Amino acid sequence: GLQWADAFMQGNALGMALGSAGSATRGKCAQTVCTGGIWLDNGQDTLAYELWYKFQVTDNISVTPAIYYLSQTAGQVGKTNFATGGAATVNNFGGLIKTTFKF
Repeated sequence: GLQWADAFMQGNALGMALGSAGSATRGKCAQTVCTGGIWLDNGQDTLAYELWYKFQVTDNISVTPAIYYLSQTAGQVGKTNFATGGAATVNNFGGLIKTTFKF
């Protein structure tokens, strides 16, 4: 992850992050009925990207909106996504707003 202090205005910060949870070729099945376990094929790592900007509202309050993207999050049973019954790759995009109060 990287973060730049005083981005655009003094006290604010801009940041980004990239990460991976890795992958496994063998695993214990987490389902009651399972054929072959749930795992990702070789070379299919999970990836997570995040971008945020912290607004320093006052000395004691900051608001940080963020967006994120997650790829390869559902796992597989063979070549099929267990959760959806469709393709093995499931990607997620979302956002959040964090408010920090310091006392």
